[in-house]
Amino acid sequence: SRAGDALQGLGRFGDIGFENLANVALFVPLALAFPLLWPRWRWWTVPVGIGVSVGIELAQGLFLAWRTPSVEDVISNSLGAVIGFSLWLAARWLSGVGATQHGIPGVALPRAPG
Repeated sequence: SRAGDALQGLGRFGDIGFENLANVALFVPLALAFPLLWPRWRWWTVPVGIGVSVGIELAQGLFLAWRTPSVEDVISNSLGAVIGFSLWLAARWLSGVGATQHGIPGVALPRAPG
């Protein structure tokens, strides 16, 4: 069917799988939210994202026989965490917040133009 063919075409974008893109997209908002919810722990955003991803994959391997854990998923999720945290840092920089407010004493980030 045409609809089935169209949906099957969504399965791959070149060499990057749709599932990989979905994994990246899932972790971006989580990594954006983490430093807002726990500002004192903001520098732990990416390590926590990686830990959560590894935990998800371990749980799949141990408790969900129909799921297969994947290093590729951990990499995709971790990339999403890096992108999300980078977006948060960029937003802070564009808003003119200095690095001392990010927990790096004595170092000031340049202010955004404007």
